[in-house]
Amino acid sequence: MFENLTEINLSWPPKGASLTTTMIDYLVKNISTQLRKVGLNSQIKLRDEHMAILATRCKEIRELQLFGVFGITDNSLDHIMKGLCKLEKLDISLEENNLMKILELRSMPELQKLNFQHVRTIGDIEKLKKSLPHLIINQKSFQIAELQ
Repeated sequence: MFENLTEINLSWPPKGASLTTTMIDYLVKNISTQLRKVGLNSQIKLRDEHMAILATRCKEIRELQLFGVFGITDNSLDHIMKGLCKLEKLDISLEENNLMKILELRSMPELQKLNFQHVRTIGDIEKLKKSLPHLIINQKSFQIAELQ
């Protein structure tokens, strides 16, 4: 039914209306493999195992928003780096990712923009910018499926 879907934005659900774990399980196992833009900001039930499936199935993703998804860990970044080789924009703001894991994003040559608003110090921001000079970091958030 949605095999040609290229964008999906399930970000910022109203309070109490986040997708359930069962819904996310179904979504990542059945969504179009042609997805290029995925917005999952504030989907609090999203977990590492969901990211593993999404990154394995949907290799065409170019933009991924995970702002405020507190259920994922550095393991999700491993899945993203391994499976989403075409990724250009990544928003992992407010995640508790390890700064050293973020620095591994240099292995993603197509990545151009990174939003990581959980940086604790100015020194950490400078370290990110120095270690990842090819990235635009925390400059401007990007929108998926924007209204024109």
